Amino acid sequence: MRAPVYWMSCDSSSVTAEQSCLPQCEANCEAQGVHVTRTLALLCQAISEGVQAPEAVSSIADELLETDYRLPFGKGDFERWAAENLTMSP
Repeated sequence: MRAPVYWMSCDSSSVTAEQSCLPQCEANCEAQGVHVTRTLALLCQAISEGVQAPEAVSSIADELLETDYRLPFGKGDFERWAAENLTMSP
């Protein structure tokens, strides 16, 4: 089984990292003055900034879950998870 690959936004560039090296990758980016935002935070930010509707983000999350991507909820559960764990608008 292949290790999951995660995407992180680092301001104007992107970084891919295997799960096992995420903390080191984040630390390296931060040490160089690059702010790191993980994928789930980016998805939630898209909703809170009105860029994406919750239904669209839920679909994106479901597609990620169809790969080796790990998220703290199952397929079809993003909106429930968000309602229980986040304060998002609109």
